[in-house]
Amino acid sequence: MGELKRKAALILLFAGIGVFVLGFFVTFFYMEGGPEQGWHVVKAGSTFELSWYLQRGDRTRVSFNATGEIRFTVKNPSGVAIVLTPTLYTGSGGFLNCTFTAEESGMHSMIFENPDSLNDKPIYVDFRSPLEPRVTIYDVVGSFMMLGGAVGLLFGVYKLATAAQDTT
Repeated sequence: MGELKRKAALILLFAGIGVFVLGFFVTFFYMEGGPEQGWHVVKAGSTFELSWYLQRGDRTRVSFNATGEIRFTVKNPSGVAIVLTPTLYTGSGGFLNCTFTAEESGMHSMIFENPDSLNDKPIYVDFRSPLEPRVTIYDVVGSFMMLGGAVGLLFGVYKLATAAQDTT
């Protein structure tokens, strides 16, 4: 009987660890759909668009760097430009930074226009959206999973210790 309790305690212990780790990843590494950060290419004479969802009141910071001339616009869900570079941005080793607050909920778009009809332009995009983190369903579920995993882990350790005492 003691061996059966020990095996059950070990299963509970490892299940607790697994649920805790899964809850950690759900809470801290799940990111709601946002534009892919990093390097992109704007084809010659065309536009490149990245879109993401914002709730009304979300503050967002967008920055990018380009090699060459790029026209940059951010549009709200109604298609109205809320951030616009009136002239061409010429990459000079620094980033063009802008921060704005969403006035309506919905899909917002960053649009990069390459006026050069001969050459593709690489751009590097960085963003933080929203600047003030909000609690999502993934945070709540992940937190409960971590709590449940920690309880399972501690209960498994307790049962393992009592099973060891039963065998002595």
